[in-house]
Amino acid sequence: MEEYLHKTLVDVATPDIIFEELYDFMNDLIVKNKNDRVYTEKGNHNIRC
Repeated sequence: MEEYLHKTLVDVATPDIIFEELYDFMNDLIVKNKNDRVYTEKGNHNIRC
C-alpha cells in the first residue's frame, strides 16, 4: 500500500495542483483503501508486508 500511495502521489503532484487539492485527493484514496493496510501489532500473524 505504501508503494501504491507514493506512486500515486508522485503522479498526481503536478506543479499546478494546490496543497489542499493534493491533500483531499490523497486522503480520499487512503480512506477508500484503509482495509488494505497491514499494521505491526500484537496478534497480527500475517507474514506479508
